[in-house]
Amino acid sequence: MDKKDKIELLKTEYFKLQDYYESFDTKVQTVKGWSATVSIAAITVGFSYKNEFIWLFAAVTALMFWFMDAKWKFFQYCYAPRIVEIENAFTADNFDTIIPLQIYFSWFKEWKSGKLKLKKIFFMKIVMLPYAYTVAVCLLLFILKFFFANIFWSPQH
Repeated sequence: MDKKDKIELLKTEYFKLQDYYESFDTKVQTVKGWSATVSIAAITVGFSYKNEFIWLFAAVTALMFWFMDAKWKFFQYCYAPRIVEIENAFTADNFDTIIPLQIYFSWFKEWKSGKLKLKKIFFMKIVMLPYAYTVAVCLLLFILKFFFANIFWSPQH
């Protein structure tokens, strides 16, 4: 394969990788939106029905959405090394060793490598917010209800 063809294929691959990478941000925003909707609804329902266990449900639900968000970020970050590899080839103007059209192979190579740690991604600020706040607020409401029930609603007789 001549250099010109290789460069064109790498450009095509690079733009496709960028599309994939950016599409995960849309998915994550959807997850965050659903999490906020479910959490706010559950907190409201907990007050409306005077049932603090709904707040525990909201906390668990937020944890599940948080985990899903972290998984999507994990999948997204598996594309990053190949993007960097292509960028480095263009920066150095060195296309001798890079092989074009390796999206699938490079993604699985990164996924299997173990370099990315889900636990680390789980606690990144960009992933944690707003889930950690939701979990904290719901657990705080649940705990406070037992100590200060009259703040939330009058005790049933």
